[in-house]
Amino acid sequence: MEAFTLEKVTELRSNISNLEKEVSTLKSTTSTSEIEIEQIRNKADTVAKSFLILEKYVNINFMGFHKILKKHDKNSPSHACKQFYINRMHNQAWVRGDYSDVVVRLSAIYSALRNDHAAEENKDASQSFLRSTTKYWVRTEDVSKVKYAILKHLPVFLQKTSTGESDSQLTNSVYFDNDQLGE
Repeated sequence: MEAFTLEKVTELRSNISNLEKEVSTLKSTTSTSEIEIEQIRNKADTVAKSFLILEKYVNINFMGFHKILKKHDKNSPSHACKQFYINRMHNQAWVRGDYSDVVVRLSAIYSALRNDHAAEENKDASQSFLRSTTKYWVRTEDVSKVKYAILKHLPVFLQKTSTGESDSQLTNSVYFDNDQLGE
C-alpha cells in the first residue's frame, strides 16, 4: 500500500510540476488562445481527478482494514488485535499523508488560468465588515471533492499562523463580499 501510494503521489506532483511549467510558458507569451488555456485546464482536471481517486482508494483500504480487524476481534475476543494494528496503520505514510501541497498548487494553476491577480495585504485597513454565515456539513470522505470544486473557481487562501506557517488544510471558510456572490 505504502509503495503504491507514494508512487502515485510522486506521479501527481510530477504532473503538477509539468502543468506549472506550461502555465508559466503560457503567461510569458503575449498571444494565448482560449484553446491552449482549455487544454491546460483539462490536464489540471485530469490530475485533480487522479488525486481524488487516490484519496478514495486510501480511505477505502483504511476502512477495509478497520472492518476486518473489528470482525476479527468480535469473533476472537481472546486474541484481540484491532487496537494494535489500527495504531500501526495511523503511523503509516499512506494513511497520515499530508497532500495539502497538491491542493495549493492546483489552486495556483486554476488561478493563473483564470488570470486572477493577487491582492495586497492592507495592514492599516480596519477589519470590520458585516458577516453573514451559512454553515454546511460535509462528510469526511467528501472534503477533498468540495475543496476541488471550490478551488476551480476561487483561490486557496493560506492563512498565516503565529509561527509564520500556513496550511491549506486549516482553511475552511469561503467569503463573498455581496449577496450576488460576485466577488
